[in-house]
Amino acid sequence: MPVFDNLELRFVSLKNKPCSRLVRVCLRLFFGGLTFFIAVAFPFLPSLALVIGAVALPVTLAYPCLMWISMKKKQNKESAQRRIQGRATLGPGPALSLEEAI
Repeated sequence: MPVFDNLELRFVSLKNKPCSRLVRVCLRLFFGGLTFFIAVAFPFLPSLALVIGAVALPVTLAYPCLMWISMKKKQNKESAQRRIQGRATLGPGPALSLEEAI
């Protein structure tokens, strides 16, 4: 899982040595315990999932368009840039309409 890979990467970058099997088991137990604690301590999180999804969807749809514009900014293709900017501004539309419908 990417979470475990990131935890192991941080450990390796801090300690400058590879993870042993014991460290991997401890990291996975820590992460599992943390997620279990959050699930038990905050029982209202499923109702927030709609809000979190409504925030994440526009970021997913608009951010790549804006990154493409910033990387290709040196070219003088106005119509392509306008089209990409339009997609980036229209990206949050479906998320907002889905949020209002629910």
